[in-house]
Amino acid sequence: MTADSSDDPAGPAPARPDKSHPDPARAAAPADRPAADDTTNAAEGMADPAEGTADPTKDAGNPAKGRKNAADRTEKAADSAADPAERAAVERSASAAEGSANPAEGAANLSGNAANPAERAADPAEGAADPTARPTAIDGAPEPAKDAARSVDRAAADRAAADRAAATERVAPRDRAEAPERAAAADRVSDRAGPERAVAADRATSDRAAAEQAAADRATSDRAVAADRAASDRAAADRAAQGEHAATVERVAAAERVAAGERAAAAETERVEAAGRIEAAERAEAAEQAPAAERASAAERAPAAERATAAERAEAAERAVCARHLRRLWAIPGTVLGRSGWPPTLSQRFHWHWNYWWQAHLLDSLVDAQLRHPTDERARLINRFIATVHRRNFGSWVNDYYDDIAWLGLALHRVRQLQLSTVDEPIEAISKRLHEGWTTDLGGGIWWRRGDSFKNTPANGPAAIFHARTGDQERAAVMTQWLTDTLVDPETGLVWDGIRADTGELVKHVFSYCQGVYLGACLEQHRWDDAARTVRAVEKNLAPQGILPGSEGGDGGLFSAIAARYLALAAKNLPRPEAETAKRLVRQSAEACWNGATQEESGPLFSAYWEKPATNPPNKAERDLSVQIGGWMLLEAAATL
Repeated sequence: MTADSSDDPAGPAPARPDKSHPDPARAAAPADRPAADDTTNAAEGMADPAEGTADPTKDAGNPAKGRKNAADRTEKAADSAADPAERAAVERSASAAEGSANPAEGAANLSGNAANPAERAADPAEGAADPTARPTAIDGAPEPAKDAARSVDRAAADRAAADRAAATERVAPRDRAEAPERAAAADRVSDRAGPERAVAADRATSDRAAAEQAAADRATSDRAVAADRAASDRAAADRAAQGEHAATVERVAAAERVAAGERAAAAETERVEAAGRIEAAERAEAAEQAPAAERASAAERAPAAERATAAERAEAAERAVCARHLRRLWAIPGTVLGRSGWPPTLSQRFHWHWNYWWQAHLLDSLVDAQLRHPTDERARLINRFIATVHRRNFGSWVNDYYDDIAWLGLALHRVRQLQLSTVDEPIEAISKRLHEGWTTDLGGGIWWRRGDSFKNTPANGPAAIFHARTGDQERAAVMTQWLTDTLVDPETGLVWDGIRADTGELVKHVFSYCQGVYLGACLEQHRWDDAARTVRAVEKNLAPQGILPGSEGGDGGLFSAIAARYLALAAKNLPRPEAETAKRLVRQSAEACWNGATQEESGPLFSAYWEKPATNPPNKAERDLSVQIGGWMLLEAAATL
């Protein structure tokens, strides 16, 4: 590694003096000087003037002494010169050097001779090898004279160095004088900085203490919040566990209550069926023991027996529907509603899906049964059922569908006629809502539901019947006339579904539902011709084989049963030949319905299509409450004939 390697952070090492030449001035002397030259010997006999200048700063502290030493050396050089001419040259050089007013100027005139011995040692030939490089007053003089001149030059250089040292000495006292002031100023600054540093240290200490205290407070607060949250979470978990346990217990209890109810219903059904079988056996035995005359009179009483058979079928249908579908609402004692399906799904067990208008027709069928065969037990059941409908409808008697509330209003009106319950409040609420639904859009009529733009027969038909039975004949008349003018097909006599107010489009779907409610409205207002035309249209277009059409379940499970209800009324009240047609349609449909039913342990299970037998196990449509109510309604209608 070289001395000036950049790997050394202190930089290149200083050059060492060459130990083989302890005196640089001597190393600079020419090597080829003649030893025998007396002049040279005389110069060498000098006390080596360079020795006095080896340290140019030696006399820097005393300039006068430095000048005296230089003069002495010059005098010695002149004395040692053998040739007068040489001495004269030496003296002239000395005079020239001494005559300079500015010692520094003299040093400048003699700058060719390096004052630094090391500089002269670096170039030994400088000033000797090339005599013309630094011309002097003694150019061309003999060698002794030249040596003397060089001694003079060195002396001049010494004097210049001494002058510079003197100048430095002159400045140094001022620096020494100013040094105390600067020290005092530094002390004053230090004195001012001391309190400030103390204040800063105190502030830093205070800040650290405050930060530590704040951190400790936050940690304490966080621990308290975490503890509170953990306690709250534990309490919530405990409550949830308790609630889940209570819910589980309640679910188990409800399931047990439901199972107990089902077992009781099944036992009741079995008891009724056993009683029926005993009664039938007794009648058969009595018939065997009857005399011939009585057997003859029995043939004459055949129509009465036929009626008795229709009533028994209706009673069997009632028992079956009630046993399979009637259950408490949410296991609340004293409540009863019809489950929407059998066997029920989980949601159907808890009556989550609310079929308001199915329940209205179930109530209407219970009223049919009470008219057929009144019992106190059924009267109490009807009262419980009405209260439960109000509870399940969240404390209200109405909803947004005008057809739904019209059906409930009709059933409640019949309840009031039989004095089975006090239902004036719900009837009034329904009447008010139906009146609100009437508008002059499309010439009159009420909407299918609130906020809708569709007016249809399913809403206006039962509403017209309701208004007629509750005494509002005027509204019943204009509503029935609107149906006749707007939705009755003039060619076939069939009643269309509805009309859209926003487009004026006639929706010409044909449903047995629409024929039944329009027929009922005409019968209530003694519009006999319109009623007779409707009966003919139904027979020709909907029941060519004498059996009313079926459906795919859902709401459609009630459509033909509604038609059968009002056909039965026409059979008894229409003063036209079409009354017999209406009676035939009802009886033939009822016969087909009964014959197509499958016999379950709980009683008959009706087909969704009366002209077809029911499946076993029941399909989706036959599981619906609407389909089973429809079969029951049909048999009740037939029992009135």
